[in-house]
Amino acid sequence: MISPDRETFQPNLAEFQEKINAKTRGVIINTPNNPTGVVYSAETLTKMADILRAKEKEFGTAIVLISDEPYRELAYDGVEVPYVTKFYDDTVIGYSYSKSLSLPGERIGYLVIPDELKDSQEVFTAATIANRVLAQ
Repeated sequence: MISPDRETFQPNLAEFQEKINAKTRGVIINTPNNPTGVVYSAETLTKMADILRAKEKEFGTAIVLISDEPYRELAYDGVEVPYVTKFYDDTVIGYSYSKSLSLPGERIGYLVIPDELKDSQEVFTAATIANRVLAQ
């Protein structure tokens, strides 16, 4: 877990960079964030993506950015929620309709697995199998 900046609640990117090591294979973010409602800015996402690309190169491994986005439609006052896939190719988006449609506890949603993701077909196949095994 990364401590946020106390004024903006954007992630502390210096701490983020320090915590990624050779064992890191994935990073999960939540934007808009629960419970603060903070939306990660384009600047934050750009810097985060730069850090992840540098760490991939440093360690010679792929690091997947997993963006948990059930609150995407719950941004107010004209706040724009950037699409994380624009910033980093190795991104998977998880979305749930449970928040936007007020369906607490329902597991209705989707994954976005872009072709740009390294091994996207293998990730798609794994998600399909997990859905079949874990679906209720």
